[in-house]
Order: sequence, then C-alpha cells, then structure tokens
Amino acid sequence: MRLRLVRFLLITTSLLTGCALGPDPKPPALPDLDARFAGASEGSAAPLSDSGWWQKLGDPVLDGIVKEALEKNYDLAIAVERIQEARALRREARASLFPALLGRADYTDVGISETQNAAVNPIAAFGGPVPNRAESWTTGFDASWEVDVFGGNRRRTQAARFREEATSERASGVRLSLVAEVVDTYYTLAGLRSQQRRLRENVARQRTTTEMVSRLQREGLRSELDLRRANAQLATTQAAEPTVGSSITVQLRRLSLLMGCKPRTVDELAPRLRGFPARLPVARAGLPADLVMRRPDLREAERNLGAATADIGVATAAFYPRFILLGSPQLTSGSSADLFNVNSLAWRAGPRIEWSLFNGGANQAALATANSRERQAFLNFEKLVISAVGEVESSLATLQAEARRLHFLQSAVRETQASVDLSAKLYGEGLEDLVSVLLEQERLIATQLDEASSRTALVSAWVRLHKSLGGGWDN
Repeated sequence: MRLRLVRFLLITTSLLTGCALGPDPKPPALPDLDARFAGASEGSAAPLSDSGWWQKLGDPVLDGIVKEALEKNYDLAIAVERIQEARALRREARASLFPALLGRADYTDVGISETQNAAVNPIAAFGGPVPNRAESWTTGFDASWEVDVFGGNRRRTQAARFREEATSERASGVRLSLVAEVVDTYYTLAGLRSQQRRLRENVARQRTTTEMVSRLQREGLRSELDLRRANAQLATTQAAEPTVGSSITVQLRRLSLLMGCKPRTVDELAPRLRGFPARLPVARAGLPADLVMRRPDLREAERNLGAATADIGVATAAFYPRFILLGSPQLTSGSSADLFNVNSLAWRAGPRIEWSLFNGGANQAALATANSRERQAFLNFEKLVISAVGEVESSLATLQAEARRLHFLQSAVRETQASVDLSAKLYGEGLEDLVSVLLEQERLIATQLDEASSRTALVSAWVRLHKSLGGGWDN
C-alpha cells in the first residue's frame, strides 16, 4: 500500500510541472492606426517624461496645490486601498497552490441505553456487566494538498495577479485625472478672477462716464435721457459681478474637495493664486502606438484582458479530475490519561480523485462565459485605443483653434479699448452721441470677458491633451 502511495505522489508531482490548460495571456494586437496623430506637428516622436507635466507651467503655487492633492485626495486614497484589496485577493488565490493543514481536537461522551446494549452487545446475553457509557478523546491534524495537474489553480492565481495590476493602473488613472482636474480648476479660477477684474475696471470706467454725463446734464448740455442710459449701463455691468463672484466660490470649494482640506484653507490660499502662464509649453503628441504604454486606462484594459484569458484556463480545468492528497495523523483514546500514549497514534492517508462527471452543463456554461468575457475585454481594449486616439486629435484641434481665437481676441481688445477712449473723448467735446459711447463700452466688456474665457479654454485644452496622452512628454 505504501509503495503505491509513493508511486502516486511521484506521478502527480511530475504532472504538476506540465503546462496549464487554456490559452496563455499575451499583449493584444493594436488596431490599425495612422502613423501620426491628425494635427500633430512634424518631427520625431517625443520621448517619455517621468517629470510632472504640470511643473512645466512654472507656477510654484500650483505645484504645492497638486502635491497636497496627491497626498490628501479622498478618491486617490480609496484607489490606493483598492490596490491593497486586490493584492490580498491575489495572495488568497495563490494559497491554493500550497498544502493546507487544519488542527483539531474533540471530546465525545456517548450514553448507551440498556435496551440498545441488550440488542447489540453479546455480553448482555450471559448477564455480564455491560458498559452504558463511552468516552472518546481525539487530537490531530487534517492535511490536504490539491496537486494542480491541469493548472486550474495556477490560472486562478494568474488571473488574480492581472487583476491586481489592473487595479494599480486604475489608481494611476485616478492620479492622472486628479492632477488634470486640479490644474483645470486652478486656471478656471484664474479666468474667473480675470473676468472679475475686467468687470471692476469697466464699472470704474462707466462710473466716470456717468459722472461726466451727470455734470453735462446739470449744465444743460445733455438731456436726462443720456443720464438714464448711462446709469442703466452702469447697473447692468455691476449686476454681472456677483455671478462671477459666486462662480469663484464654487471653484474654490471644488479645489478644497480635490485637495482634501477644509474650505477655509483654500480661502486663505486664494490671495496667493496666480494668473495664466506667460506661455504654454508645446506638447509633443508622439505616435499613436505609444498611448498603450502611457495611458493608465489602456494598460488597465490590457491587464483585464489578461485576467479574462486566464479565466478560460480556470473554466477549462473544471472539465478534468482534481487530484488531492490527504493525510490525517491523530491521537485517539477512550480516556484523557492515555491520549498522549504512543499506542494512541492513528492515521489515515491516501489520494482522492474528484471528477465532476455531470452537473447539468454548468462547466460548459462557465467556459462559454469565460470565452465571451475574453472577447468583451478585447473589444473594450480596441474601443479604448481608438477612443484615446480620438481624444488626442480632438484636444490638438481644440488647442490649435483656441490659440488662434485668443490671438484675434487680444487684437480685438486692444482696438476696442482704443475705440472706447476715443468715443468718450469725442462725446466730451460734443462730437459723438452717448449711445455710441455706451455701445463701445458694452463691446469692450464682452470682448474682454471672451478673452478671459478663451485663455481658460486654451489652458483646459492643454490639460486635456496631456491627460489624453497619459501624462507628459519631453519637449
């Protein structure tokens, strides 16, 4: 018997080194992509950069805010905890590759009725003493080890490792999105503060105009209608400022949530916030295939595909028998005094084979499910690659268009400013009517606000481009 057991161990151990069932996970083939992004500048592909892409804006206040957000943001902290969870699940799956040892101890006290003794105990027929009570003391171990002949447990461990890596990539995606949102919020605040400043400048300008009209009206040189028109224009401009102020408060609260700090902390920081950068560094788009190496969501999708492929091996192994080695050394005795006596030693050992021969088609359904999920994961990967290329090209187009728009708006602001000054001068000399002055002032406000919005949109497009590229590139 022992010789057969040893032979079984040798055979199953040699089988353990065989290949696991199911397809081996491998990097998916990329869909057919163009050699260069539409709208990308000519030149060689930019190398990857490990430095913070936002630091190229040269704003130390922004750098400090991003640093604090990376340390305290709640969403990022949750994502990091999910990595710990996935790591523990991977260790749990890996534990199936090792033997399991269960310690046990039990005591049993059995009372036997006299009628039962008379029926089953031959001593009772001769009138001898019959025990009516039995005790049993047992302690020992139950050991088991599934010899992973067909690789089901190895594939399960492999899938868990891929899912751990996918969770890590998801956390990287949360980090990238967090930084992008912080930078976007920072410069949205810069745009709103610029609008607020422009409105206050125009309120001061229109108040000067109103005072001039009031003086001329008192001197009988202008009608009351002019004065009322000037007052109405001033009140309209003043009415726009509270809306901008409330938008600033909303963005400050958004920033405090991103930073994971109290609103008061951001309010104290607000006076130190800077305006728009003097220039935006040129972002090199590289090559479409580089996105797979850079974007966390694509790397996550690739890992999820690997996990789905490994799951096919798990489902395939369910069709084959499981080989389990069992061993139960124990001490058993009728009294506690003799429990640890050498003569109380007993054991049970041997192999066990489990084979699901019929389960109503559950194994076939599980395999079909695994195959379908792998195809879904592959299609999702291809979809994300094509979507990522579209995001880059859309961001490039928006960035270039907004840069041109801002150039023309800056020219329009300069010309309208000169027109406002000239019309006010001519009105004071009686060579221009008030309606023309008010129209020029109204155009100036609209153009200045559009310029501030364009600056905000330009930085937002720059941020979206870096986010769509998966981070920064060396210029």
